[in-house]
Amino acid sequence: MDEQLDKPMVQERFDRLVALQEAIALERMREQVGSSAEVLIEGLGRKGGARGRTRGNRVVHVGGEHAPGTFLDVRIVGAHPHHLDGELADQREPAAVG
Repeated sequence: MDEQLDKPMVQERFDRLVALQEAIALERMREQVGSSAEVLIEGLGRKGGARGRTRGNRVVHVGGEHAPGTFLDVRIVGAHPHHLDGELADQREPAAVG
């Protein structure tokens, strides 16, 4: 076709689009931090620990070994563009001394 954009321009526009989408996704995921969710464990995550999904189909990484098919009550403690970090809801951080 006539008047096509050159490859560097196409790549630059694509990179801007991906960066914008990543920023939007991270913002939406950060809204979940501090909330609780029921997570269905699917299996192991890439970096160890368990990986599962919320009822809203968001991927959650949970530390520890948990059998696939297990439902866990999880507190969301971290956010990334494509997944959330969680810990078991009954785990509490130690109180600060002093």
